[in-house]
Amino acid sequence: MWKWLKRLFWTALVIGSLALVALIIIGSLVGPQPSPMPSSKAKAEARQDELNEIRDKQLPFAIMYMKSLRSAMRNPDSFQLNRANFMDNGAMCFEYRAQNGFGGLNVGQAVLTPKGIFKTEEMAGFTHLWNRECANKSGYDQTVAIDAFLK
Repeated sequence: MWKWLKRLFWTALVIGSLALVALIIIGSLVGPQPSPMPSSKAKAEARQDELNEIRDKQLPFAIMYMKSLRSAMRNPDSFQLNRANFMDNGAMCFEYRAQNGFGGLNVGQAVLTPKGIFKTEEMAGFTHLWNRECANKSGYDQTVAIDAFLK
């Protein structure tokens, strides 16, 4: 009788082990698959969405600083915004003209960093900031959008 029970025990153990291995294999095939890496198009769209969000936050500050800059001019009515670019790095770079004390027009530049630092070329540290944020970088023209609020 003990032989029969031993054989039954070992048979059940082998069949149970095989069933467990089969369930593990099937589970790994049917279970959740790792998500594929995002495509370059998806990454570009995500980056563009991020830049749009930064730009939307920067625009009110850019308008405020341009109004402040215009009011600080010798002749505020002569202020003309020539270019306002939103850069790929999140900065905004400006080129403007304004009348000087002799009646001529001077060209000036200003930069607004993604961290909210605003400097014109007359301020200390402007050149370093301009070179880091604006020089030789591409951006999106926002001149019309900002100029509309300056009128």
